[in-house]
Amino acid sequence: MLIVHCSSLVKTNLISLQEQLELSMRNGTGFNPTQQLLTTINEDLEALESIYQCGLSQERISNDVLSLGRIQLGASSLFLVCLQLMRRYVT
Repeated sequence: MLIVHCSSLVKTNLISLQEQLELSMRNGTGFNPTQQLLTTINEDLEALESIYQCGLSQERISNDVLSLGRIQLGASSLFLVCLQLMRRYVT
């Protein structure tokens, strides 16, 4: 649900910005961004970062499902590997 909310927020804000820029062009006036606009853009960037992170998570899940499918089909195998971990002290 987070992705839908974030994408809706960004879409709404971009449409509003587009309308403001088009009005400015039609009227031949300069576009003066307000502090509120800059704040909105920052919020949109945060929302886009959330969308991006959700996309990365979905990609990892998809890759895991595909890997499990390969294992079930015998196209990939799992091997037990013994290893010894050493603790490293950093001063």
